[in-house]
Amino acid sequence: ARNVKREQDCNNCEAGSVSTDGSLICSVCPSGSSSADENTSCTCPDGLIWDWNKSGEGSCKPCLPGTFKRDEISTCQVCPEGSTSFSGSAGCSCSAGFFWNGTQCSECEEGTRLQQL
Repeated sequence: ARNVKREQDCNNCEAGSVSTDGSLICSVCPSGSSSADENTSCTCPDGLIWDWNKSGEGSCKPCLPGTFKRDEISTCQVCPEGSTSFSGSAGCSCSAGFFWNGTQCSECEEGTRLQQL
């Protein structure tokens, strides 16, 4: 008699659920989140990114100081030179005389000034 190895198909996780390499199950994304990157991660609020631990459990983790994440970006971005951020930031803080425009530090145009909050 011959041993026959039966192969099984890998099925896609349903919308709103994700898995990591070798998973036997799909994990449901947290409330207010949806699946992204071909069901390999869940979307997270600004300042947080999806991260899998060694046990195969995923969760939203804060970006490290000096990095930021906003909108649909799936990784924390390094703050540009001359700026910094705290852990879990959605943007960077700029040096005096500059403001954060959502992607970089910009100077106020001639004839304008930075509004103090």
